[in-house]
Amino acid sequence: MTEVSITRAKTGDVSATELAAFAARTFPDACPPSLPAGEIEAFIGANLSPAEFERHLAAAESAVFVAEAAGAVAGYALSVHGVHDAGPTEWAGERTAYLSKLYVDRELRGAGVAGRLLAAAVEAARTEGCAAIWLGVNSENARARAFYARSGMRVAGQRRFAVGSVECVDDLLAIPL
Repeated sequence: MTEVSITRAKTGDVSATELAAFAARTFPDACPPSLPAGEIEAFIGANLSPAEFERHLAAAESAVFVAEAAGAVAGYALSVHGVHDAGPTEWAGERTAYLSKLYVDRELRGAGVAGRLLAAAVEAARTEGCAAIWLGVNSENARARAFYARSGMRVAGQRRFAVGSVECVDDLLAIPL
């Protein structure tokens, strides 16, 4: 089995370009099959660029966890800590952690890497005084929904989420901390 290390990364610890390339490769896996490729590409260009990752690596309110295997990015989780207008209403006005991204290489899915990344994000949120950690998952993404349910997340609302110019429906899932 491949050894996988997980670390909390800051500027200089990991290449923002490598993270962006990994994100561009794995983000489409979470999209509904009916979503046009051009809309996915537009989202990637606007939200998963090296500059966006560099911004998160440098930001005090962002927690970026990177899974590495054989010297390469094999997964990552990105959460943003603060008060979020788009989060579950149960924690409106409270400091929460928005788990914006959690992706793992196809070859390592089912090997526990996602669980380790999620555990690191939950612990950071708890340590940094967040009332809950939450995320949005597309209502058609059965694999991710099953993983989050096994991890103790519960449905805490819904939101509209734009991928390119297409509006999708996400379920909000959360773990109170």
